[in-house]
Amino acid sequence: MDRNSMNQLISEELKRIPHDAANSPQNKLRNFYIIRRKHCLSNDPNQAPAKPFAKAVEDVRRDNLGFEPSVTDPTYFGWGIM
Repeated sequence: MDRNSMNQLISEELKRIPHDAANSPQNKLRNFYIIRRKHCLSNDPNQAPAKPFAKAVEDVRRDNLGFEPSVTDPTYFGWGIM
């Protein structure tokens, strides 16, 4: 997957992870998701977003115990079905 396609896909996926205040756990989730998702897509362009999303939530929870992500489409990320 080329860089433009990857960025476009991630941009579309981020529409499902709402913004919040700067430096909020929710915005940290968005940033961690971008990093995790780019890494997984560079290794396997067909990988579903569930695994990098779950890893991004783990990343945020290291400093914010009990963090619950806000997403507009939990099933897209496999959230709540794991």
